[in-house]
Amino acid sequence: MKKPYLLAIIILMITQAAYALHPLNTDDTGTEGKGRWKLQVHGKWEHNEADGVVEDASKTKASVTVGVAENIDIEVGQPYKFKRKDDNGAESKTNGLADTEIEMKWRFYERNRLSFALLPSLTFPAGNDEKGLGAGKVTSGLFLLATRELNPWAFHVNVGYVRNANTADDRTDIWHLSAATEYKVAKGFVIVGETGIQSNEEKASGIYPVYATAGVRFYVVKNIKLDLGLRIGLSKAEPDYTVLPGIIFKF
Repeated sequence: MKKPYLLAIIILMITQAAYALHPLNTDDTGTEGKGRWKLQVHGKWEHNEADGVVEDASKTKASVTVGVAENIDIEVGQPYKFKRKDDNGAESKTNGLADTEIEMKWRFYERNRLSFALLPSLTFPAGNDEKGLGAGKVTSGLFLLATRELNPWAFHVNVGYVRNANTADDRTDIWHLSAATEYKVAKGFVIVGETGIQSNEEKASGIYPVYATAGVRFYVVKNIKLDLGLRIGLSKAEPDYTVLPGIIFKF
C-alpha cells in the first residue's frame, strides 16, 4: 500500500509542479514547452474567526512543472500543512505532510488567441487523515480551462469536478467554477484578480465557499519570478482572509 506514495515522493524529488497563475486558484492553458521545467515554492496562510473560535492554517507547497510536449505539462507537488485552533481558550495544533498532488495539463485547442485545455489530477494520501492533514484516500479531479488573450489583458475560466474520496465523511462530489483576469502593466509585471465558487466539503452546510483574490506577479531577475496575493472570503464558508506568497524558478 505504501509503494505508490514512495514512488510519488521519488518523482517529486526529480521533477515537481505548480499552479500557472499563482497566487490565484484559477489556472490558464499555458504550458512550459517540451524539455522546459520550473520549480515553484508557494505558501498560503489563512485566518478565520467565528463564534469565539479562531483558526489559523498555513500550507507550503514545493512543486515542479515539466514540459513533456509543447502542449502537455506534468506536475507533482508536495504540500506541508500547519493548523492552529483556539476554541474559546482551548488551543490545539497539528502539522505535517499533506497529500501528494499530481496533475497533467493538455492544451488541445489553440486558435486566434483562444485556447482550451484539460487538467486531470490525482492526490495520494501521504498526509495523516486522523489529524486532518489528508483525505485518507486517493482523490481525482478533472478541470476544463479556457484562456482568451487580448494583450495587455488575458481572461481565464475554469470549470471542474473533484471526486473527494475521504475518511472524514465529507462531501465527495465537489464542483468548482472560477474566472480570472490579468493585466500586463509593464514588461515582467502583471496584476491579477479572480473570483470563484465551489461546493462546500461539509455535508451539513448549504453555504457555498465564495472568494475573490487580487495579486501581482513580477520578475526580480531573468527566470526568477515572485508573486503575492490576498484572498478575501465573500461567504461564511470561506476563511476571512488568506495571504498567498510564492516564488518561481524557470529552467
